[in-house]
Amino acid sequence: MQDVAVVIVNYRTKELSAAAVRSVLPCAEVAEVVVVDNGSSDGSAEYLALQLSGCSPPVTVLLSEQNLGFGRGCDLGVNNSSAPVLFFLNSDATAMPGTVGSLRQALRDRPEVGLVAPEVYGPDGRDLQVNYGAFPSLRSIVARTNVRPPASLDPDWVSGVAMMLRRTDYKTVGGFDPDFLMYLEDVDLCRRLRLAGKKIELLRTASIRHVGGASRRSSVEQRRQYHRSQRLYFEKAGAGFLTMAIIRTAGSLRILQAWRPS
Repeated sequence: MQDVAVVIVNYRTKELSAAAVRSVLPCAEVAEVVVVDNGSSDGSAEYLALQLSGCSPPVTVLLSEQNLGFGRGCDLGVNNSSAPVLFFLNSDATAMPGTVGSLRQALRDRPEVGLVAPEVYGPDGRDLQVNYGAFPSLRSIVARTNVRPPASLDPDWVSGVAMMLRRTDYKTVGGFDPDFLMYLEDVDLCRRLRLAGKKIELLRTASIRHVGGASRRSSVEQRRQYHRSQRLYFEKAGAGFLTMAIIRTAGSLRILQAWRPS
């Protein structure tokens, strides 16, 4: 059944984005693909429209005049698609054969699961990237660690590099929070799905390959956005005064990176 809309946000990664699209086109479950160019200003939208014209299933390329950030870019793609199941895939990732079908079947078999994600490997297909974990806490930030039981198939959160969920669940919790420009928007989405009574599942029989960091900005901008998103996440999660005081005054890039894998 073709009932999956694939949403890919591009920011100056046009060749990788084209490869990401081509990796999902053969999947029998895919009904449509939407690529959102996030104000790349490098000809990405024109390149992608040319490279992906005439594809089946159809590929829509949307141009945003400004960089909306990952979450808002995804939401633009969602609002320009109609299939009942959403698969968010990073522009620098490719889905392995059978992955989309396995994720779709997991949602079909387990209505209590609100979001399912595959294992994430490096571009060589051998190095496993940690793409899930426990929700951040004051203890994990201070200890500079992300507690993530390796055997867990039911983590608190999974990375937005690849995730599938029903459109109804996405809309029920309000989608990605537009207040996040980049970083932790995926953790926050998982937090709200769990509050709504849904489970988050890691499906080890499905996998993608991920380059990682292909569309990142400068290290200065990256640091600024990490700190901003960290503070924002704890505020939205209802952290107390002491936690917020520590986050505001003691946060540094290396602390957050130690907790949050890339």
